[in-house]
Amino acid sequence: SIGLILELINMGKFYGKREFQPKAITVQIICLQALYYSALAFIILTLDLLVGLRAHLGQIFSMDALDWSNPYGWTDILANIVVIIAEIGGLVVFVERANLCLDFVATRF
Repeated sequence: SIGLILELINMGKFYGKREFQPKAITVQIICLQALYYSALAFIILTLDLLVGLRAHLGQIFSMDALDWSNPYGWTDILANIVVIIAEIGGLVVFVERANLCLDFVATRF
């Protein structure tokens, strides 16, 4: 019944208890950050080449690049949207647990 399922979930028997593993969490954070920045760099480079703009590191690391008033801003915003969608897939692969996804998203932003 539903009560039994909820009891098993609360006791950790449905998914299995998971102990605190700081090394695994650190590796997961590093993998997600590497995935984000490498995917962002690749998408920005691709979009800049398609639009005819010259790519630079300021597009990745500067908040001023996210501006609607210039073409660089449009490519940066579009690249971030595409990468966020890819990052959802990365969360599923690297984190594997729904209760940790919020922690990793908060760490990323």
